[in-house]
Amino acid sequence: MERRAAFEKQLSELNLHSRYSRFPAVDGSQIGTSRRPLRPGEGGLFLSHCRALESARNQGMCVHVLEDDTLLSEHVVSVLNDAVATELFQSYDLVFTDMMIHCHVPFLKNVKSEFDKIAPLPGPLRLHQPD
Repeated sequence: MERRAAFEKQLSELNLHSRYSRFPAVDGSQIGTSRRPLRPGEGGLFLSHCRALESARNQGMCVHVLEDDTLLSEHVVSVLNDAVATELFQSYDLVFTDMMIHCHVPFLKNVKSEFDKIAPLPGPLRLHQPD
């Protein structure tokens, strides 16, 4: 619940609540993964993502799947707006917008904070310059 609350706080701070909806997760311990190479949590995660993608396909829309431990950049709104405005997603069936860093999350937050102090951008990060 703490991760969910922190993620929802990020969505509020970035004014993104209206763009994202929560999909119910699959409980991996209820799917019988004993004969599969995945642990219950991994199986549940995989099936949760599959169901989110199937739901989006059935509605004919793009979907951005995020976990509740996602750290969103302050630039996510401008980058996503540019991607939608330029119809970037129309050219692809699947786009990965994440990067996986295996490290201690408080350390990562500290590194990002320090980077922001020494390398401030003059404005929001953009995929293209507005007309």
